Amino acid sequence: MGPVSRMVGPDVAPPQPWQFPLPDPPTKLADMDKVAADLDKLMKEKDLSDFVRLAMNSAGTYRHTDHLGGCNGARIRFSPGKDWKTNAGLDKTLASLEPIKSSYGDSLPWADLIVLAGNVAVKRLGAPVDLPFCAGRTDALDGAGWEPLGEYGNADPPKTIEEVADRNALRGMTEKEFVALCFPVYPSVAALSDLLESAKSDDEDITAQALIYHPDFKNWVDYYLSAGDDKYAHDFGCAWTNLMNADRFDGPV
Repeated sequence: MGPVSRMVGPDVAPPQPWQFPLPDPPTKLADMDKVAADLDKLMKEKDLSDFVRLAMNSAGTYRHTDHLGGCNGARIRFSPGKDWKTNAGLDKTLASLEPIKSSYGDSLPWADLIVLAGNVAVKRLGAPVDLPFCAGRTDALDGAGWEPLGEYGNADPPKTIEEVADRNALRGMTEKEFVALCFPVYPSVAALSDLLESAKSDDEDITAQALIYHPDFKNWVDYYLSAGDDKYAHDFGCAWTNLMNADRFDGPV
């Protein structure tokens, strides 16, 4: 069923505790172009992959089977999620964003800031310059929504190709989107070719093995190898945007 924002009709009940309702978004939002410019300046002296990982780990908690998780609410700031081993070190990345958050106050939700920081970082790393961004997220008051996601969000890395495919399906992403996001910090055909070559001698890289041996993933790998960088970068932008907005049931997106 998911959050109350997915409900329609005249008989929708008030938000229930098990739906982990979020506060309303700010009535007046910061100028996101100015925020992006501030982020761009900040990132000149930072490891860009940290901001990509923060956005991916926050948005990647979305689970389409029950519509829990996602970046809206920015619960990655709270325990128990912030303490998961998959999020180790991200507290430092959040701290580096604190000055920008403070300068804009309530007009800049943490959830918007995390996604926008990810957008700015991947653009600096070579992703499409026209990555769309739509503000209007909101921030949770605590980490209560993490509890049902513990086994999913804090799971050990996949050990089999089938587990790779199953986790991608739980996230609600297509095989095409999975392959497009394999290099969120470097969406290029050359990097994809290098990964496939190295995977031939490293059978412990399960994600790379999945790209070679899972038939649905391999179909899209072959497609991008022949389609070239422009198509790969375009589809990366679409997949990234879909993931960042997966939990925005009532818009805007």
